[in-house]
Order: sequence, then structure tokens, then C-alpha cells
Amino acid sequence: MPGIRSLSTYAAALSTMPYASFALYSIVGSIVWCGVWLGLGYWFGENVDIMMKHVQSTLMWVTIILVAGVAGYWMLRKWQAAWDVRKKK
Repeated sequence: MPGIRSLSTYAAALSTMPYASFALYSIVGSIVWCGVWLGLGYWFGENVDIMMKHVQSTLMWVTIILVAGVAGYWMLRKWQAAWDVRKKK
């Protein structure tokens, strides 16, 4: 996830994590992160165009569902707040 590894440095500093622990976790995390990306490139490299079509289609629907869910939740909260105000009068 872009940005997460950048923020982990600040979180470690704010929690006063010892440098040796931070370095160990950072090294292990980097090896795993790079290994995953290398593995994905190796296994899906030749079929990346086909895979990306499926990923983009799926992400579009996931985005639509998430936006609809957040909008529905927001509308429900507004309706409940309005109902509570009417109930108190």
C-alpha cells in the first residue's frame, strides 16, 4: 500500500521503538514487500494486460459499492438525527 511504509517510520519514532527493533522490522518488511512484488511480476508478467482488465472492472464495482454504502450510511445517520430531534419536541 503506497504511503503505509512511509508512515511506519513516524509511528516507530513516536512510540520510542529501539533502533535495532525498527531496523530488523524494516529489513524483514522490505524483503517480504519486494519478494511479493517480484513473485507477482514473475507469475503474472506475461498476462498483465488480461489481468488488469479484470482488476479494473472489479475495482470499478467495488468503488461503486463502497460509495453507495458510505452515502447510504450518511443518509441513515442524518435521518436518525432528524428523527431524534423530532422525537424530543
